[in-house]
Amino acid sequence: FVRQIFATTITLATTALFTTGDAAAISISSTVKADPNTVPTTGTSLQDGDFRLTGSAGRLGDGLDDIAFWDFDFNGDPNVDIFKNLIDSGSSLLSANLSLTMTPMNSLSTDTTGITRLIGPAVWLQTVSDIPAVGETGILEIDLFSPLIGPNNLRFTAEKILSAFNSGTPNSIPWFFQDDARISSATLELVVDSSSLEETSIPEPSSIFGLGVLGVALLIKRKQSV
Repeated sequence: FVRQIFATTITLATTALFTTGDAAAISISSTVKADPNTVPTTGTSLQDGDFRLTGSAGRLGDGLDDIAFWDFDFNGDPNVDIFKNLIDSGSSLLSANLSLTMTPMNSLSTDTTGITRLIGPAVWLQTVSDIPAVGETGILEIDLFSPLIGPNNLRFTAEKILSAFNSGTPNSIPWFFQDDARISSATLELVVDSSSLEETSIPEPSSIFGLGVLGVALLIKRKQSV
């Protein structure tokens, strides 16, 4: 029986050790979508689901010369408060990943996407691989922290992303895309280091082992006194 208690204690300690190492990040995400029933029209502005379209050619909604604006609003994510607390306490933003469901109408050689109302950062689509073929709908995944997606002055950093997150509408980031593609949906996922949270919420393996040893001692003492 004593051997079984020791085995259980060691198992608990090992489990706590791996739990501490594996659960080290928390993510938040926001998704926006176009209205599949939007009809291309002539004008200066068109609301296409969550996207506001503008352009200089006069015709909007056909994916040609459309500049789309939207907000990635994270307020609906259940982890947003934890995310903010971790960032405020100095935890690092580990990654920022953008996903665009799109139908290119041209080669996208001059197209860009990024944070609005700031001088950069932005991604030149010509620097990104795996872009869907012209006329075909596909998903484009972009690691915003990749050093391969643009010149230094336009590159994304954690500071630039968090600056946009904390300005304007609370817990949201203003975004844009221009201009030769029809955007069906867009998702932005932010991942923050949560190791500080794990360290405070999960007992150290040594503590658990100590509790196990104490339990064994009490059981032995109880058995001797019977």
